[in-house]
Amino acid sequence: MAVHYEVRPGETLAIRGPANVTVKGGEVPLIGDPGSVEAPTLEAIDPDTAEAGGPDFMLTATGAGFKAASTIVIGVVDVVTSFVDEGTLTANIVASSFVPGEMQVKVRTGPQVSEPVTLTFADQADVETLLAKKRRKNEAGEEQKTEKRRQKTD
Repeated sequence: MAVHYEVRPGETLAIRGPANVTVKGGEVPLIGDPGSVEAPTLEAIDPDTAEAGGPDFMLTATGAGFKAASTIVIGVVDVVTSFVDEGTLTANIVASSFVPGEMQVKVRTGPQVSEPVTLTFADQADVETLLAKKRRKNEAGEEQKTEKRRQKTD
């Protein structure tokens, strides 16, 4: 089974193991050790909860080591990804393609893949409950930070 990759100028393609490489125009690729490509680090996604079957939304992945060739992967599906900078990627997600449940989100750069972060697709009632819990958790965290700052100044 042949796998085809389109590599734009300035991008790197890393292939693990033996491979036949055909160049169609442009620069001759640099062929080297795929271990030299570092795995991206995925720290968070926003939102981390969405309504299954709901409206489309923009998913923002934050982390480090992202490249122009990095791709957001939901489950086992690569989604069309926009490179913002080395710490930010975005993708438009078609929520109607998902049923309630948890999906693992990763960032792939060539053969290297980040550790996963969970994206929860819930029905509408569950989304509202999860978002309310998240707001309460964030508010409690802010109160703790304020209390710690106050204690430091005393």
